[in-house]
Amino acid sequence: MKRNTQKVNQKIIDILLSRDFEDVVTDLGITIETSSYVHGEYDWITTFLAMDIIHAKKFSELVKTTYPDTFQKIDLVETLFDLKRQNILNPDANQLKEII
Repeated sequence: MKRNTQKVNQKIIDILLSRDFEDVVTDLGITIETSSYVHGEYDWITTFLAMDIIHAKKFSELVKTTYPDTFQKIDLVETLFDLKRQNILNPDANQLKEII
């Protein structure tokens, strides 16, 4: 997610820090794994689990409505294959040859 250039208002900051948003998305069947404020082309990266792409898109839309005027751009990227996750190597890494 890329923020716009406006200062984030206190209400939005309070929502982010309270983690109340996690309770809302849980009802959609979404599990947030990580949520990070970052430096670079984007300002925020959230990794989450969803049942399918439809639910992932609902999550993206919910971010837009929950944090209005905060993000100018949200890109949805799907992980197809993990070589390493949480410092654990994928034991089926050789299957990546078939995918690529």
